[in-house]
Amino acid sequence: MIYFDNAATTALCKEAFEEMVKCLESEYGNPGALYKKGRDAKILVETARENIARTLNAGNKEIFFTAGGTEADNWAIKGIAERAGVLQPCKKKGKKDHIVVSEIEHKAVLESCRWLESKGYRVSYVKPDRTGRITAENVIKHINESTFLISVMMVNNELGTIQPVREIAEVAGNNGILFHTDAVAAYGHIPIDVKELGIDIMSTSAHKFNGPKGVGFIYVDEKVDIDPFIHGGMQERGRRGGTENVPAIVGMAAAALRCNINAEEALKVRRKLEDYFVLRLKDSSCRLSTGDRDKERVLPGLFGIYVPWMEKEEFVVRMAMEDICVSAGAACASSYYADSHVLKAVGLSARELSGTVRISLDENNTEEEIDIFFEIMEKIRRNRI
Repeated sequence: MIYFDNAATTALCKEAFEEMVKCLESEYGNPGALYKKGRDAKILVETARENIARTLNAGNKEIFFTAGGTEADNWAIKGIAERAGVLQPCKKKGKKDHIVVSEIEHKAVLESCRWLESKGYRVSYVKPDRTGRITAENVIKHINESTFLISVMMVNNELGTIQPVREIAEVAGNNGILFHTDAVAAYGHIPIDVKELGIDIMSTSAHKFNGPKGVGFIYVDEKVDIDPFIHGGMQERGRRGGTENVPAIVGMAAAALRCNINAEEALKVRRKLEDYFVLRLKDSSCRLSTGDRDKERVLPGLFGIYVPWMEKEEFVVRMAMEDICVSAGAACASSYYADSHVLKAVGLSARELSGTVRISLDENNTEEEIDIFFEIMEKIRRNRI
């Protein structure tokens, strides 16, 4: 099998697997229990928290475990909104009621914002340029005296565009506004120092960086007051009730440490693979969906290609029949084959929208696999004609 859909999910790394097996076999205690079995589990959870915090230059108490990126995004947006105190019917004098987000956020952010709009909040949506970039200058145009939150993702999960997070966070800070970034496609792949970047809140998901599914974390700067997301227990210092998933948390931390150590080399490998893919693409009947890429502003190995002679749904299925995995879009929407809101926002035509598939490589892919991909793609094209 050739797997070119690493933006949807990644393979569990050996380090995470081994640590999880240890937990499943012997460390099954409830971290909330006072006896030794529970205390041992608690130590594992807190060690994982410390290790993850260290990868971000964060404090241990600024890391909260979640069930994944979607929950983390929902918590960030709704938790800050609830703390701002503008859920209807309060509308008290001096309360904030305005959010600024980009048009190309993950659905977890966009749908959370739309839900808040139904409750009386106002949301401004910032349009990207053709490459999917959100500039600080454009963000400034949308803020006003009622803005309490700006949310712009660190790396777009369909285009690979790396956003100018530091500059946008500075705009937020200078105006007394909190800044949230969805780092699901970024964490574990590019260096992140939350203090240096000025990030107030950040969402992640373990299965995007070779950890297990169903677990993630949210970073919340110690100065930020955020409402609890799940009530019913005192876990996560009273902010996220529910018994901790110890094996998943431990596995996530192991994957995080591995990625942090190997990040620079992995980026070099993915950049080399993308260069080779694009070279082969130039001799094919397809092209990059958004044109040439600025290598300094994209996550290597994550991009869209336009297939002019076939609909994306058929292309994905035909490739799957050849045991090659590619995607019709973001993992949260690809099963429904809806046109991508991201690609619409950057100005692709209707035909480009219906013919664009996502390719996402990682350091385990090879040039030989890319050669096979193009051989199979040409075979499918010839048979189609």
